[in-house]
Amino acid sequence: MARSNRSLFHSCGASALLLTALLNSASSFGQNQVVVHLTGQVLPCSPLITTVTVASISGVSPPVNITLPTDSVCTFSADITMDDPSGLFLVSTSCGGGFSAIDTVPYLGNFLDTVAVTVMLLCPGAEDCEGVPNGPALPGTPCDDNDPLTVNDTWDADCNCVGSVPGVCDAAFWPIQAYYIDSVTGDPVPLFHEVWLIDQSTSTSGTLAYAWDFGDGGTSTDAQPVHVYGGPGPYAICLSVADSSGCTNVFCDSVTVDGDGLLSGMVGGDGARNGFTVRVVDPLTVSIPQAAAPEDVRLWPVPAQDVQQLSFSSPTAGTARLELIAMDGRLLAQRHVALVRGVVRVAVPLDELPSGPFLIRLTTATWTLQQRSMKQ
Repeated sequence: MARSNRSLFHSCGASALLLTALLNSASSFGQNQVVVHLTGQVLPCSPLITTVTVASISGVSPPVNITLPTDSVCTFSADITMDDPSGLFLVSTSCGGGFSAIDTVPYLGNFLDTVAVTVMLLCPGAEDCEGVPNGPALPGTPCDDNDPLTVNDTWDADCNCVGSVPGVCDAAFWPIQAYYIDSVTGDPVPLFHEVWLIDQSTSTSGTLAYAWDFGDGGTSTDAQPVHVYGGPGPYAICLSVADSSGCTNVFCDSVTVDGDGLLSGMVGGDGARNGFTVRVVDPLTVSIPQAAAPEDVRLWPVPAQDVQQLSFSSPTAGTARLELIAMDGRLLAQRHVALVRGVVRVAVPLDELPSGPFLIRLTTATWTLQQRSMKQ
């Protein structure tokens, strides 16, 4: 009976050892493996290539020899689990006519990693999208569709050169005197030696990229930068914007301050000795006093050679400064005009202006009117 007990003990011990070995084996399974995520494409895809073969090079564990289907544009993919952390795959396909495309794809990773590798199979003698045998003009690479209205031209999967039409964008800002609101009267009070640039840039294609040139060597790519000048000006400030569709636009204006540190448009003279600060602000975050503004604004003829007529309904009477400004911010001409309350017609002489676009700006103590125009 004791002998039987010993046999039972030895039998149980052997079973326990076997169970422990199996558990250890099971717990280590998958811990020394690498997953290779293989993707690729066969070019050209006409006629359609339907299958691709992937085989491991001799000595790599485990041996691999699989056939992958391709989709309608001859791309393929597979996740392959390997015991070895590095190795080589031989990827091949039949191109027809007795020709094949073959490439060797290495992989290298750590255990438990997923390694991504990509292969492009080019059938021998195959032409690229421009008809060049084994040329570089492949789907996804840049091309030129010869359309000046499109941007980001690229070869598609069918070797069509396709571009995108840029959206509409506009660079613009409005210089105003910085101010704060008096807590007692509720009136705006000027902040001396500071000018706000109200950003009015727009785009139909989403977020804009900004590039500011402050005219004194200072630049910024921030949307709302702050810049300090060392003198009164005038300084030509230029804003360039670009959006994701490829649209670009530039707007320039010139800013100076007078001896009291107040914004004075483009007129020079006795300026503030200590300079001033410009701060670009979002119109949604600034409560701008709503002063009376001209209405029924009309400008004709556009373009013109000698003179244009500017008509509008003025909310105030008095004197206004008429400025003709180049698109790079230079002052081309200026004079003062008399206003009456109601309908006003101003003759805008163009004899001193070069041909091209320009800006008409009419400024009073309470409002500013700006119109873009063109001289033939």
